[in-house]
Amino acid sequence: MAQEGWKPPNGPGLWGDFLEYLGRVAESERVHPTTFEYLVHPRRVLNVALPVRMDDGRVRTFRGFRVVHNIARGPSIGGVRYDPALSLGDVAGLAAWNTLKAAVL
Repeated sequence: MAQEGWKPPNGPGLWGDFLEYLGRVAESERVHPTTFEYLVHPRRVLNVALPVRMDDGRVRTFRGFRVVHNIARGPSIGGVRYDPALSLGDVAGLAAWNTLKAAVL
């Protein structure tokens, strides 16, 4: 199956790893194209910029992301990461992997 779907604006990160894995599984297990299409798009993506005035008077903007991949098997779960190097693609990938984890537990 083609590994099409949602593309984060700043590179695939862990989301790209998830799509690659999902594509291989979809081919070997003959996943229905509708199911595949449903899984290659996150349900909700929240991207925020939070400006904060630092003690020295400078204003610094912190980026934040929240991705809900899929809620078919219950509430959305996800880890919390505080890392300025983390991208939207990484957060989307973590959300997608948590969807699979929730589906089998």
